[in-house]
Amino acid sequence: MTSSSRQLGTLSKSIHSGKWMTLSMVTQKTLSLVTFFILARLLTPADYGVIAAVLIITAVVEHFSNHGLGSALAQKQINIEPYLDAVWTINLFKSFLVAIIIFLLAPFLSYFFKIPEAVAVFRLAGLFIILPSLSNIRQIYFFTKLDFKNIFWRDLTSQLAYSVVAIASVFVISASFWALFLGHLARFITAALITYWLYPSLPYISFNFKQLLPFFKYGKWIAGQDMLNYFASLIDRLLIGRFLPIDMLGFYTKARDLSSLTTSSLTSIIRKVSFFAYNNVQSDLKKIQDGFIKSLDLILIVTLPFAFLLIVEGGAIISVLLGDQWLFLVLPLKVLSVANIFNALVSLVYPIFNSLGRPEINFRIIFFRLLISLPLLYFGIIWQQLVGVAMATGLVSILVLLYVIWESRKILQIGIRNVIPSFLHTSIALTPVVILALSLRPFIHSFNSNIIIFFWVLFLALVYICGIIISGYFVSGGPRETLFVIFKELKNKK
Repeated sequence: MTSSSRQLGTLSKSIHSGKWMTLSMVTQKTLSLVTFFILARLLTPADYGVIAAVLIITAVVEHFSNHGLGSALAQKQINIEPYLDAVWTINLFKSFLVAIIIFLLAPFLSYFFKIPEAVAVFRLAGLFIILPSLSNIRQIYFFTKLDFKNIFWRDLTSQLAYSVVAIASVFVISASFWALFLGHLARFITAALITYWLYPSLPYISFNFKQLLPFFKYGKWIAGQDMLNYFASLIDRLLIGRFLPIDMLGFYTKARDLSSLTTSSLTSIIRKVSFFAYNNVQSDLKKIQDGFIKSLDLILIVTLPFAFLLIVEGGAIISVLLGDQWLFLVLPLKVLSVANIFNALVSLVYPIFNSLGRPEINFRIIFFRLLISLPLLYFGIIWQQLVGVAMATGLVSILVLLYVIWESRKILQIGIRNVIPSFLHTSIALTPVVILALSLRPFIHSFNSNIIIFFWVLFLALVYICGIIISGYFVSGGPRETLFVIFKELKNKK
């Protein structure tokens, strides 16, 4: 197979993998939102604060104990089958050890977050770590072969399990944080079981750890990235959980979730697909540059209009969908929606550096984020509580983006001229939307009708899409060309 045909195959697989990942994210987010809209009127922000604290702790311990071997194996273009059972064994024993530590620390954790009533749920939180470790290790083949259709079914069934069990538990067991806990438990159980149905092969315990030693050099940087990245993203919630009432953590957690509704989904798709795609063309800088520009196009055409929507209509959205008890999160929601634009741009470089075998660069970027986050976020929470934390998050995102540009300039060799079409097309398309939305907003809201507002938003979306299409006729490159490539590939797929 020639180099060009192999690269074309990679592009095709990437697009179709992205299709399945997009479908997965859309269905998951839809189910998650519908579930939240139902439960938000049955539970309190404090209930969400408790479960947020539990998930924070389990994720912290899991990320800090990550060895990075899975990514290390995927990055190497070799037969990884002989190594998988040993990795699965390490994950299994590690998860039980971590669960025991969390069980013993439960009283201290409940004291730290000032929720003594949650000691029992903290003790059981270790199950959230044990269950994923029981999953089929050979699901890694779905990623290395860019076969994300199976990932779609895994994630869809687990999300359905969460929604059904959480809602049912409110009515049958307890209208408290326990309903959310049981929902997450069902999600992890279902996700683990479905992997054996999708890939019918049982792993076995193997103590042949010596063969994994060559992968630890790369894996340690991936583990370091993972640990620092999560801790850097966690500082805001840790500070809020420690210094503010638990309901403030519930407000802020949901503000983060809603503000990143599209950005987190899109960046997750791009990072998962592009890492394995870049692995296949890691020796061709031009292909990597093209992949970066296409990812940038997708990020901009989604994040900019979504952030504008939340800034203009965030209050109305929260009032209608969640009720007045959640209005406290509106201002942080608007600020975080802007910060997420910069976060999304930063996320584009992570899979590139990892696939090029330069994970230490990502480690430096994340360490820089952590270094500046601590003082800024602490000052923000003391200054303006939730709003101060959101504003500090935005400032951190801007500074990190500047550092990423400085780190990337020599390796990616992408100049300003290369990215101008991406920003120019999106700006041109968004301009009439901004003008119409700001000038006619008082008139539209004067009808006091949610239906009219809904169709007004749809109309603005149509104006934006037309702007993207029309702008492509006057300036070459940009999002229109990227969308054309994607749709053409999807259309040609038999």
